[in-house]
Order: sequence, then structure tokens, then C-alpha cells
Amino acid sequence: MHYADGEATPTGSTTHWAGCSVKVSPQYLSSSQVRNATWRVISLENLRTLSYPFSLVLRLEHGPPDCPQGLTRANATDTKPMSSATDWERLLQAGMNAYQAGKYEQAIAALSQLSRTRDRTYRLKARMGLVRTYMAQKKWAKAQAICQKMSQSPKPSIRQWAALKLTKIESAIGQSVSAPILPAAPVIPQVAPQATPPHIPLSNSPSSLPENLSGFQPLEHRAQEPSAVSLASSENNASEAISMFHYAYLNREEFEQAQPQPDEQTAHQQPEQAHPKTQQQTHQQNHQQTHQQAFDWVYAGRLKQGKRLGRIKKGPLWVSLAAGVVAFYTFLLCLMHSVSRLINVELRLLDRLLPFWVRQLPEAYGDLAWPVLGGLVLWAIASPWLWDRWLSLTANQQPFSNQQLRVHSPEAATYLGKQCRQQHWPFPTLWMLPTEIPLIFSYGWLPRNARLVVSSGLLAQLEADEIATLVSYEMAHWQSGHWLFLSTLGLVLQLFHQLYWQISLWGNRQALPISAVAGVLANLSYCLFWLARISGLWPSRVRTYYGDRTATEHTGNPNGLARALSKLSLGIAASIEHQGYTPAVVESLALMLPVSADVTRQSLHSALSLEQRFAWDSLNPLRHWMSLNHAHPPLGDRLRLIMAYAQHWRLHLEIQLISATQRPQHNRGLSPPDWIMLIRQGTPFFGLALGLGIGLSLLLIGAIAHHFQQTTLDWMHQDIALFKGCLFMGFGVGIMLRINRFFPDLSFHMPSSPTLLPWISNPALLPVSSLPAKLSGTLMGRPGIANWLGQDILFKLNPEKPDRKKDSNASHHGLLKLHFFSILGPLGNVFTFGSTSGTLLGKPAHILGWFRPSAQPWLDIDTIRLGNGTSVTAAHPLYSLLIAIMSCGYALWLLGLGQMWQEIWDKIAS
Repeated sequence: MHYADGEATPTGSTTHWAGCSVKVSPQYLSSSQVRNATWRVISLENLRTLSYPFSLVLRLEHGPPDCPQGLTRANATDTKPMSSATDWERLLQAGMNAYQAGKYEQAIAALSQLSRTRDRTYRLKARMGLVRTYMAQKKWAKAQAICQKMSQSPKPSIRQWAALKLTKIESAIGQSVSAPILPAAPVIPQVAPQATPPHIPLSNSPSSLPENLSGFQPLEHRAQEPSAVSLASSENNASEAISMFHYAYLNREEFEQAQPQPDEQTAHQQPEQAHPKTQQQTHQQNHQQTHQQAFDWVYAGRLKQGKRLGRIKKGPLWVSLAAGVVAFYTFLLCLMHSVSRLINVELRLLDRLLPFWVRQLPEAYGDLAWPVLGGLVLWAIASPWLWDRWLSLTANQQPFSNQQLRVHSPEAATYLGKQCRQQHWPFPTLWMLPTEIPLIFSYGWLPRNARLVVSSGLLAQLEADEIATLVSYEMAHWQSGHWLFLSTLGLVLQLFHQLYWQISLWGNRQALPISAVAGVLANLSYCLFWLARISGLWPSRVRTYYGDRTATEHTGNPNGLARALSKLSLGIAASIEHQGYTPAVVESLALMLPVSADVTRQSLHSALSLEQRFAWDSLNPLRHWMSLNHAHPPLGDRLRLIMAYAQHWRLHLEIQLISATQRPQHNRGLSPPDWIMLIRQGTPFFGLALGLGIGLSLLLIGAIAHHFQQTTLDWMHQDIALFKGCLFMGFGVGIMLRINRFFPDLSFHMPSSPTLLPWISNPALLPVSSLPAKLSGTLMGRPGIANWLGQDILFKLNPEKPDRKKDSNASHHGLLKLHFFSILGPLGNVFTFGSTSGTLLGKPAHILGWFRPSAQPWLDIDTIRLGNGTSVTAAHPLYSLLIAIMSCGYALWLLGLGQMWQEIWDKIAS
């Protein structure tokens, strides 16, 4: 036997006492052994008969005089070494339970033994637990030594976590030095209090409260055979106390929790479990600080294996695919028609100058239809190999084997091989992109030539089970026609976008007039990219729901998929914030990625819970209408459905979204108030639709009058100007009706806007709400020519000062998308944001504008004021008014005003 940490005998020494007996917790006994409600007393000689194959925390019950009563010991050399994940998990649970019960010496003994295992994941967990246990005991030197060792890790997240702990420890040491020395109070063992949910859901209904309060889900080292402990903890641990790691979930020496954890806030002041009432009050008071300091992942449980959720109706998917194919083919046909006409202008000129005949290209749509279709088919067939070559040239794509994937996610590698065997598919080609941006996508036109691409950033930032869910999500698309369509369209988008990006970077280094020509060509390529992208928006949005459902059914892990999508979205947004603009690879691959970047909400993890961040996405009845121009549906809506799957299987929910327990609103349709909100939001478009309806009605009336030979009205079906006038009048009137509500008055004399948090978390707001905002920060965006059209203008908000009245000590900052429309129109953006000299980008500024809540919130700029007093005024309201006046004026001209003026002019002229 060797003494526990803190005793005099060195760890590893062995002592034998004849006749000693020990008490062992029932959790360490097998089912064949008798289990008591309390510790079972056994003799030391029978210790080897225990089913628990590694070191135990023992309580000596009685023995000879040299065996003190009640002394805590740990068996070190008399047992077998730990060799399985189940053994490590049991020892980890023993340390957690001891920590929660305030038995710190037992926790230290168990965690010290676990820290010497060969598994890096559990070593990190043990070290983190030891740091917190030592901090609870106020053994600052030992906690500091472990943190200093962890600060030398090659992983940035581990170094950051250790640095935060060291700062906390140093602060506590300073306080202990200056504080008066008081006599030590006797330690009174207490029963661990009942845990409080790690975060408060928006709903107060009992059904929305989480059942699993442990805050910790054991790792599965074997995806095909999850351990019994993991399954038990995911389904039967409803009464467990909050884990000592709280939201920590380590894997491959990496973890998300680089911020201080909730239970650390009072660890250096007193043991958490010493006073249950005080701990409960402290948890309630520091609930907001909990979200300010950590991502609130609870790592809820999963099924042992996948399970069917019922039949899937694929009608919407096929309809969206058909619409996308027709739109993409029409775009290519029109593009080739325009290119042919432009080239023929030059060919006609050459034909006149040269002595021989120059043949021209066909221009008629009928002549171009079949060549375009044939070329598109050949392009689709060759797309997998063209993608391979393209990514090798532009993204340094590298081979990636299944063995390498198994290192990062055994479950993903096992699932990939299992699915290929069951479906009789050849194993897909795996590629890796060496970028810190988390990316995953696939391309091909049949499963036999499928390519799966992951980035090094994805492997580093996501857990093993989360990577497996994303792999399953990608494989869910391989047998559907939309995969071929998006692979083909995606390669075309790559050409247009890469042409735009490379010409822009090259043109920024050139002088006039070369840079101006480069700017025109680059932004023309971007316009083509934007137009071609429209045809893939609908299929891309619809397919995500089918991929989410299939991935959930195959893995049985809806909570892991929810975490994966959220982390992927936030990770892409973090890369945008780090780089200062949207990377080209992110924008060009948007249709093929599982999720879009959530730029605004990415930095709000410290202030808003997950359910509050996704409140608008999951609760706003018009969320789908507001996302028509996005590549993906609102993330909150997807998470709501995924949580509904988890609830159907009676799993604990990863995210407590209110609507997870409600019937999807799109099945009930919009209510009358929702329709009123939608009409207010889209007044110009509804005005256009109303004008279309009136115009068609007048044509119909004219046709009926002509049939009955009513000469008074029969002229209406022959006057096409009447129909056009109704369209332009409806559009112009719609803009005028919305303009005052869309652009309320602003002034720099107004107080600075409060935090954006209530605006982000309010699910009832719409872009038409037009919240006046006055913000301070730094302008960011793409450099020079790449931003001629204002493609990517971001605003990095300044951190807020702490507000003692609101009991907030966090600084909320991040990025906000900006829309700027110069008084010179698109040409004005060239001088404001698109020039390499004198640009506003990178400079601190104060901005006035209108905040537009949406799935991707943005700010319409009214005025930008730099620190030197220079101001730049946008003209969005002015141009809206001019468009409305021109539309109504042209409508009046078509409806007869023009003819009247023509008659007056003829009389004057005669």
C-alpha cells in the first residue's frame, strides 16, 4: 500500500500489514459480488478478487497499531495496470465523485493515478481535475506547478487554459499574502448538493429542463462498441451532480474550454461543497458569468447505435433540384449567348479588315442550347478529377488516409468503412486541406468516385464523435442527385471566384491604368459568381435537413451533430475575425459546406447561452423567408429539429431550445399577424406582386370586353403599356410605403447604442424593425480591388466597459456585417473601400446606421465618422427615394401622361 498524495511515505512504496481490512465502495464490485448500500469491509488478502482491475481508493477500517484508523490509502503495486477506457473512466468517475463530495484527498489519489496512464486524453482530464482540487484546498504551489507544465503544451488551447489558471492562482496567492492569518476551521463533511442545470432555458416549462445534469459525457474510444459506462452515464445519470470539469470534454490533448469554468470562480475562496446553500446561491448569482467564461456545451448522451426515425419525404428535395438545374442551365445559356454576341462584334470588325472571310459564332439560343447541354454533361462527368486538380493548385490539397482519420476519430473511420462495405462502394478518396479554418465537404457524381475533404482545422477543433457525425452528414448526400448538381455548380463557382480573387490580388500591386482594368475584370467575375450562385441556393438549403436527419439516424448521436454544426459555424466565423475578412475559400465553397459562418454570434458565447443565441433562428416565424438569399437555412431551425430527434429518443438535450418541444411552425403555416409582418418587411415586392395582379386583371377584362365587342374596354388587352405601368407603379408605391419605417432618423447626438445582446436574442425582430444604432469600432474588409462592390465590409466592435449596475465584467465585441451604398452608387465604393490608398479599412471609426436582425444580422450604414473628424455619408435612403420616384414617374408616363404631353408638344410645335 502507498500513502495518498500529501502523506509522508513516497508514492510507489509498498507496505504490507497482516490482518488489515479495508472498506471498498460498491461501485468497484462486480455483479457477482455482494453490494452493500455503504462501503463493504473486506480483508486485504481478498483485495485481488475485486473486479476492479486497477488502483482503488481505500479506507482502512481496522488493523494493527501501525495501520492508523481512517487513514486514506491507495493501492499501487498490488493490482494490475489499467488498460482499457472503461478502467480509466471508472477511476475518473471516482475522482469526480470524491471531488464533488468534498473528499479532496481521495480525489487527488484517484486523479494522480489517472494522470500516469498512457492515454493522453485522460491524462489531461486528470491534470485539470488536480488543478481544481488543489485550488479548492488552496494548495497554490501544486496547482501552479501542474499549470506551468501544461503551459508548455504545443496545443494553443491548452496553453491558453493553463495561462488563465496561472493568472487566477497568482491573484489568489497575492490575496492570501495580504490577508490576515486565521486559525483553520475544522472541515465538516457535507453531502453534495443537488446540481443545478448548467444553463437556464428560455422556457420555464418542466419539459424543457435538462435531465442530465452531470455536464460531462465519457469519451468513446471505440465507436463500434461504446462502453457500458458511457451509455449508462448518457441515459441513467439524471441525478448526478455537476461534473468537476463542468463543460470540459477533452480529446487528443485538445479541449474547447479555454476560458475559466464556473466552478473555478470560488475554488480559491472555499471548497465548493462545504456549504450547500452557499454554493447554490453562488451558482445562481454567477450564472451570467458562467456564460461569459465558457462555451456552454453539456455534452449530452447518445444512442449505442443508430435508429430509424421513419420515412422521409423527398418531394421538396427533388423540386428544388429541378428548379436549380433549370436555373443553372438558363444562366449558362444566357452567358454563352452574351459571350457569343460580344465576340462576334470583334469578328465582324476583323471580317471587314481582313481579305478573307471570318466565320462568326452562333448567337441564337436554339443554336446554343445543345452545345451548352453537351458541354455541361461532360463537365459534370469530369468534375471529380477536375476538382482534384483544382484543389491541388489553389489549396495545396494533400492525401489523407483512413488510418490518419482513425487517429482523430475512430468512429468516423469505422463508420466510413462500414457504410462502404454495406453499400458495396469502393472506399472514397480522402483529402486534407492544410488550413486552420474548419472545413468539410465532398464532391463527385457517384459514390464510386466520391471525394471527402477535411481541413486540419476541423480535425483540431472538433471532438471525435462530432467529426463522425459530419462524415455521416456528407455521406448522406452521395446517393442523391443534388450532390452531382452541387459538385458541378461548385466547380463553376470556383472558377469565377478564383478568377475574381487572383485578379484582385494582382491588380492591387499594379499602378493605374492597369489596376483599373484589373478591377473591372475582377468584379465582373464576382458578378458572374454571384449570379451563378443563385441557382444553387434553394437545393443547398433544402438538402441540409435531409443530411441532418440521415446523419442522426446512422450515428444515433443528435447531440454530437448539434455540437458539430455549432462549432463549425463558430469556428469559420472565428477565422473570419482573425483574418479581418471572409477568406476566399469560405465564400467560394459556401454551397458545399454543411453550415455558414455565424459572424455576429461567434463572439457572444461569453454573454449569451446557446438557446438565446439561436432564439431568432429557431423561433422567428419568418426565419425561412429572411434566408432566401442564404446558402443554408437558419442554424437555430436545424438545431431545433435535431433536438426534437434527441427528445424523441429520450436523450438529454444538448441545447434547450424552446421550440424543440413544439410542433414546427412551418407545418402550421403563418398566422395573420405573421403575414402582416411579412408584408411590412417586403412591401416593395408585395407591391410588385399587386401591380402584376392588377395588370393581368386589366388584360383579362379587356379580352372579355373584346369578345363581347365592348369597344369601351376592349383596348386594354392590346395596350401592353398599361400592364407595364401597373408593375412599376406597384413597385414604386411599395418602396414609398416602407421608406420612413425602414430609415428612421439618426444623429451623432443620440447616446451610444446599448449592447447588441437584447437585439440578437429577441426572436420577434425583423430587418424592417430598423433599430437605430451608434457604434464604435474598427472597419475591416477585403483589400483594394476585391472590395470595389462592397462585397465584404465588416465592423469590429470595441469592447464594452464593465457595468457594475448590471453585474457584468465581460467585454462583448465581435464582428458585424455592414452594407454601404455610396452617394455615387457602386462607383463610390471604389473610392471609399476599394482603393489601396486612402481607404477607410483598418481605421477606428464611429458609425450611425440601422441594425437589421436576421439569421445573419447586418447594419445599414448612414454615416461613418473617423477619429480625425472626417465623415463619409451613405445614400441608401436617398437612392430608395429616387428609385421610388422614377418607378412611379415612369408608370404614370406609360399610363397616359406621356401621350398627353406628346399631344401638348405637337400642338405647341404646330
